[in-house]
Amino acid sequence: MKDFDLAIRGGQVIDGTGKPAFRADLGLRDGRVSEMGDLGPRTASVTLDVGGLTVAPGFVDSHGHSDFALAVNPPVQSQVAQGFTTEIGGNCGVSPFPLFDDNRGIEFDPPGVTVTWTDAPSYFATVKGRGLGVSFVPQVGHMTIRQHVLRGEDRPAGESEVDLLEALVQQALAAGAKGFSTGLDYHPTQNAATEEVIRLARAAGAYGGLYTSHIRGYGARFPEALTEALAIGKAAGVRLVVSHIAACGASRGRGPWAVQAMAEARRTGQAVACDMMLYPTSGVWWGPRAVFPSWACDWRQPWDKEAPRLQALLGDDAFRSRLRADIEEGRRRPKSGFDEEAMVFGSWDDIWIEEVGTPSSEGSSGGSSGESSHHLGSLVGLSISTAARAGAREPVDVFLDLVAAYGESLSTVHQTIDPGDFDAFLTDPWTMIGTDTVGTSLERSEEAFNIIQAHPRHYGTTARLIGSLARDQGKLSLAEAVRRLTSLPATVYGLQDRGVLRPGAWADIVVFDPLRVRERGTYRRPKAYPEGFVHVLVNGVPAVLDGKTTGATGGRLISLGT
Repeated sequence: MKDFDLAIRGGQVIDGTGKPAFRADLGLRDGRVSEMGDLGPRTASVTLDVGGLTVAPGFVDSHGHSDFALAVNPPVQSQVAQGFTTEIGGNCGVSPFPLFDDNRGIEFDPPGVTVTWTDAPSYFATVKGRGLGVSFVPQVGHMTIRQHVLRGEDRPAGESEVDLLEALVQQALAAGAKGFSTGLDYHPTQNAATEEVIRLARAAGAYGGLYTSHIRGYGARFPEALTEALAIGKAAGVRLVVSHIAACGASRGRGPWAVQAMAEARRTGQAVACDMMLYPTSGVWWGPRAVFPSWACDWRQPWDKEAPRLQALLGDDAFRSRLRADIEEGRRRPKSGFDEEAMVFGSWDDIWIEEVGTPSSEGSSGGSSGESSHHLGSLVGLSISTAARAGAREPVDVFLDLVAAYGESLSTVHQTIDPGDFDAFLTDPWTMIGTDTVGTSLERSEEAFNIIQAHPRHYGTTARLIGSLARDQGKLSLAEAVRRLTSLPATVYGLQDRGVLRPGAWADIVVFDPLRVRERGTYRRPKAYPEGFVHVLVNGVPAVLDGKTTGATGGRLISLGT
């Protein structure tokens, strides 16, 4: 009989605690780390020789939206391909339970999913029966239950309605949901009173759950929204996680203040953490989607199909004039709430030229500008407003000329995050890392369950952290980057025996080459698995071997208390 089911030999271990790497072998048995150190002559059914590679705990996606997708594509290859072995779900106030006839189809509840469950126990049974590619942490969502109880109305709830909401939270937590989440920037919860949220968060806390908050605003309302979230956590006596923290629009520059506000709350005894996305974009990130009105451009269609159509239309002066006017009207219009602040751009300072490729045809810029493609190509790396000032032209004309000249090879991005704010959040030791995405696979990425527009973060978040931000830019050490992906979220969410490598821990393990890790997706073509992740084990089951996903479903449902 072999000593171990699987042995990992010769690697440099980063154990997730923040300590520097050290040399150790790992022996796995029954889905857990049995021994760690020098395994000597002991034998294993399978041995992975990982000399020259780094061995770390499996990564935790601290903010995912694969709740429904797990029932469609259980292996979630886009998650394991970048080293994720656990996902925190039920975020932004949306959960896959409890479901009724009147609360389907809200945010992140996609078409194309056959639902055979109703409540938390039946959902848990469904996904466990179909298999899980990653271990999954469920939460119950405020939007989901409020859509049912208030019949889709966005207004303050009456006392009896709050009673019903509280009962639904209690039922979910009693069944094993890890926490309660809100999406206070979305209908039908924008008019939910703070006292209502306190009561529901307190109900979750009574079971040992936590409160995860997509707060009431990330733009102009960000300071008051964060202050409200901290007040809710304190009044409810519950652990607080601020979701995908960002200071956008009128709140640019408030990142250091936010970090300080959360630190002050911790000094007074509150348990407060946050997660962030690792890209300077939020909400509608794709330039054409943020700029063009819906009548002119359908963002759901591939850009390589929409762009040629727009190029042809931009040669028509009447079309260009109408489009130009509508773009400028949308930009100037006052905005409030997530659906406006994050979905429609408000400044040409926020639209950045990332890539232009090869012009579709010289001199095809349309309109009366006559701007040459050679000059336009020199604008890569600039915002539209900066490019316009350089040429003494109107920003809207520069943007339309770029679309006309470069078509599908043009990549522009709605970049709303200030670099100083980004660094303030990234370097806060209580900031976890999330993808804010739906787990998928390259082969199934066009199916209807992919409810969120594809973004490089969907495939390359961990590679961006380890390869670009830690290794290349030195913003974090490698050990600290790993800690943010492992023991920090495991501690915050109470994931027992996960997030660290030690004897007795679950065998969630990622083996990677720290010198080779890099993201391969771009804003224009985001769908690409990263490089450098060699092996990924989920509870001891290989989900990635030699850089290839296996389709295995070794994940577990991590319910309250586990």
